[in-house]
Amino acid sequence: MFINKLIKKPILPIAFLLTYLLIHQLEEKKIIDLSERAEILKATSCRAVLVNLKRRVPKNWSTTCENNILTIEMEKSLKNVKNKKNFQAYLYRELANDIIFTAKSSPVDTLENVTLARFIVNSDKIIIKAAIFGDDLVKFTTLKSKRLILNHFKKTVKVKEFFK
Repeated sequence: MFINKLIKKPILPIAFLLTYLLIHQLEEKKIIDLSERAEILKATSCRAVLVNLKRRVPKNWSTTCENNILTIEMEKSLKNVKNKKNFQAYLYRELANDIIFTAKSSPVDTLENVTLARFIVNSDKIIIKAAIFGDDLVKFTTLKSKRLILNHFKKTVKVKEFFK
């Protein structure tokens, strides 16, 4: 019955066909990019972490995901530092606190499936980049002793400095 109506009035199938051809040509000419939209809708552990993390992070943080790699970029001001010569220690302390904050404010079951977490601290004088695997980041939620936290930092967090 439905097929009989389509045969008698073929306007609907022709409209679907022409719409498909139009969208396909627009995508070939790079006028629209459907693959980018498909990438946004792809479910990964990193995106699941971002859902909870975006509600809790400060406004000077920017968070992104690329291929299940979590990137968190932070702007830090050196105006609060009392001893201007010791600004590196201040930035490393802030980085450590931010890594622990990220671990505690993210869901543990999805955070351990994140391949890598990158932290970038931008300041006036220096840029600090740190990287840690997701399963190592989860362990910060259970550590309570300062000595254990420090040892875990030394073993798992890889850090690079870039002076401006």
